[in-house]
Amino acid sequence: MKYLKSIHIKKAYLFAQLKAKNLYLKTGFQVVGDIFVAESGIPHIRMEMSLENKEI
Repeated sequence: MKYLKSIHIKKAYLFAQLKAKNLYLKTGFQVVGDIFVAESGIPHIRMEMSLENKEI
């Protein structure tokens, strides 16, 4: 995240496996989408983290 912030990226996003959602919530990501099933058959969810005004 430090690198992303150093190159002026304002938002990071990822598609987390549903079973890992709480891990990402603890690190500052927020859920921004609905659950979907990836081609692998595993449920995922889109998550984002704002890097603006954030100490990393």
